[in-house]
Amino acid sequence: MADDTICPFVKAKAGVTDDEYFEALSGEVFRVIIGIKPVIARWRNIKRAFENFSVEKVAKFNDVDVERLMLETGIIRNRKKIWATIQNAREFLKIRRQYGSFWSYLESFGGAIDSLVADLDDRLHYVGAPSIRRFLNCVSQKAA
Repeated sequence: MADDTICPFVKAKAGVTDDEYFEALSGEVFRVIIGIKPVIARWRNIKRAFENFSVEKVAKFNDVDVERLMLETGIIRNRKKIWATIQNAREFLKIRRQYGSFWSYLESFGGAIDSLVADLDDRLHYVGAPSIRRFLNCVSQKAA
């Protein structure tokens, strides 16, 4: 993981995958309220616990997985953040079914950032407009 405290959850490369977008978004979910340093310190364990942020795998998590994660040492054991991550994976799958990819979804807004932020704010869990804007700023810089 990069030491970058602004965009630490996205690899600096073109062609970001849906899983990488999901990882970046999940980083924002985990950093809400508790800040970036505790998340970075535990990120390797969080990433492992969430199947390297495979959208398909995390979307299949259920109550048993939540309880397993709540017992996992080395991660941030916050039930709301864990559930939000699972729900957001399911939302990513809905977006993929509708648009083909998360990138295509982003592009469908034609640069209308306020509309995109509002739409994501309606779709996503445990992440508000400021975090969505930070996420979008990071992924738009990295995917360009």
